[in-house]
Formats: sequence, C-alpha cells, structure tokens
Amino acid sequence: MQGVPQLSVCLSEEPEDHIKAAAAWALGQIGRHTPEHARAVAVTHTLPVLLSLYMSTESSEDLQVKSKKAIKNILQKCTHLPALEPLLHDAPPNILKYVVGQFSKVRHALLA
Repeated sequence: MQGVPQLSVCLSEEPEDHIKAAAAWALGQIGRHTPEHARAVAVTHTLPVLLSLYMSTESSEDLQVKSKKAIKNILQKCTHLPALEPLLHDAPPNILKYVVGQFSKVRHALLA
C-alpha cells in the first residue's frame, strides 16, 4: 500500500494517458482487496480524480474504461464514507448507483 500515493500522483500529473490508465488499473486492483486497502486509496483523494478522468472527453477510451473499473473496484470495499461524499455531487447516474449502494451497505452494517 506504500505505492498508493505515487500512483495517485501519476493520475494527476502524468501527461500520457497510457500511464494514467496503468495507474488507474493498479489502484483499482489495490482498492478491491480489503476495506483497509480501499481506504488507503480513497484517502489520497483518488476517487474524484478517477471520476474526472472517466468523464473527460479528452481521456482515451482505455483510460476511461480503466478509470470506471477502478472506481467500481474501490467502491465495493470502501467503508470510509467521507471519501465517497465528493462523488455524490459529481458522479453521473451510472457511477452514482455504486456510490449510493456503498453508503447503504456501510450504513446498514453500522446499524446492525
């Protein structure tokens, strides 16, 4: 998990889409393992960056696909709700359903 900050920097600062796509894929793979892994990715503010790359018409198709998959992978394990809140305002409906679903799962678990 020590490579997460460097991968996150690649998403924001790297000019080449194929490198951003590789970083997005790697972050998605890390974030899908456990809630702790997802949190490590989420606290670097990676989810809003991935969302903007997914939604950008300037992103390559490969980068858009890998960004969307990474978001979905990370969301499935993320229990750190503050990291999900920015997505509530900016995500399109096809991503928002995963965000709201994760809020619901976490809230249900807290109430159980």
